[in-house]
Amino acid sequence: MLQAVPALRALRPDGPVAFSGQPRLGGLLRGLGLVDAAMPFDGLGLEALFTREPAPSSLVTRLISFRRVISWFGARDELYPQRLRAIVRECVIASPLPDDESPMTVWRHLFATTGATSPVEVAPL
Repeated sequence: MLQAVPALRALRPDGPVAFSGQPRLGGLLRGLGLVDAAMPFDGLGLEALFTREPAPSSLVTRLISFRRVISWFGARDELYPQRLRAIVRECVIASPLPDDESPMTVWRHLFATTGATSPVEVAPL
C-alpha cells in the first residue's frame, strides 16, 4: 500500500481521490490526507464484473459517479476489464506489479499507470 503513495499523490491535482480496499488501509490513507474517501472493497460489489450476469444497478450508479477509475487488480481476467470499461468513461486497469522482465520498481509502475505527467513527489509521509 505504501508503494501506491506517489501514484495517489499524482492523482490529487485532478480532484478528489477515493480508495477502495481494506478498511484499515483506507483509514490510514485518509488519515494521511492521501485520499478523500475510503470505501471497503468487500462492500463495493465489483465481484459482479467477473461474471456475465448483469451488473447490479447500485454498482453501475456508484461507478459512473467517478470521473476516472484506476483498478490495480483484475487486469488478467477475461471479463472484468471489459465490463468495467463498459461502465466507466475513463478507466485504467493495470496489474499492481510490473512485468517480471521490467526493471521498473512497483511504486514507479503504479505511478506510471496514473498517466501523470507531473514530477514524482516522494517526500516522506
